[in-house]
Amino acid sequence: ENSVGVINLTDRIDGKRFTKKDLKLLSTIANQAMACLHIRDLVKELHQSACLKREMENVQRIQASYLPKQSPIVAGFDIAGRCAMAQAAGGDYFDFFLKGHFLYVAIADVAGHDTTSAVTMVNLRARLASLIAYEKLPARILDQLNTGLFADLSHLEQFISCLLVRINTQTGECVVANAGHYPPLFFSGQVLLGESGLVLGVDSTETYCDEFVTLAPDDGLLIYTDGVIESTARDGSLFGIDRLKKIIAQSKKDPSAPLRARKIVDSIIKTVTVDQTGQRQRDDVTVVVVKRSV
Repeated sequence: ENSVGVINLTDRIDGKRFTKKDLKLLSTIANQAMACLHIRDLVKELHQSACLKREMENVQRIQASYLPKQSPIVAGFDIAGRCAMAQAAGGDYFDFFLKGHFLYVAIADVAGHDTTSAVTMVNLRARLASLIAYEKLPARILDQLNTGLFADLSHLEQFISCLLVRINTQTGECVVANAGHYPPLFFSGQVLLGESGLVLGVDSTETYCDEFVTLAPDDGLLIYTDGVIESTARDGSLFGIDRLKKIIAQSKKDPSAPLRARKIVDSIIKTVTVDQTGQRQRDDVTVVVVKRSV
C-alpha cells in the first residue's frame, strides 16, 4: 500500500520507554489519521469529478446549441436530421443553411469523442457558416475550409471528414463536394462516381471537386456518419451500407404513403443505438434525410 503520512515520535515526557500499550495507542491514532486523510482525498476527488461533470455538461450544451433545433421548412421538400452522441461531447456535426433558393446540407465527423473534438466542431461550424455566406459552390467552400482549419487541426493532430451538398430548391439540382466522407445514398439508386478528396487537415493544398446530380421529384438523399454503418450487432456483424439501402427501399414500399424524413431518421438511429447492439453506444450517430416531393 502507498504511504499517506508519517508519525514521528521522540521521547516520552516521563523519560520511560515506550510500551506495547503505547504502540497500540499509536496504531489507533495512525489508523484514524489515515482514514481522515483518505476521506479528505475522496471528498477532493468527488469535488473534482463534480466540477468535471459540470464542465462536460456545459460543453454538451454549447455543442448542442450549434446543432439545428429544427429542420428548415422548404416548399416541396421534406427534411430531417438528428445526431445521437455516444458521450457527453462528441465529434459529429450536421447543419442546414438556406441561401436564397439554395439549401446547403452539411455533415461532418471530427476525429475523437472528447472536449477537443467538440470545440473543433464549433470552430468548423462557425467557419462553414461564414464561407457559405459569400461562396457558392461546395468544392470551393471545402477548399477554403481546409485551408482555414489546417493549422489548428495539425496542431491538435486531428482531421475532419465532411460532405457538403447544395440543393437548388426550384430545380432539384444537387452539387456535392466530399472531403473523405461517405457519399450520399439516393432513394432512386443513382450513384456518384467521382472520387472523394482527402479529409480536412491532412494537406493544406488539397482541392475538392463538385459533382452534379439531379434530385428528381419523389427522390431523396440520405447522408450519415460512420457511426451508422460501422456499428456492430450482437453477432459481430456490421450494420453496413446494404442495411441502409433496405431501409430506404422499405420507406418507399407503399407509394401512396411513403415514410416521412423524420420517421426514416428516427428509425435508423433507433436501430443502430438500441436494436442493433443491445449495449452502450460506442460512436456518435448522425443521419440526415432530404426528400423532394412529387
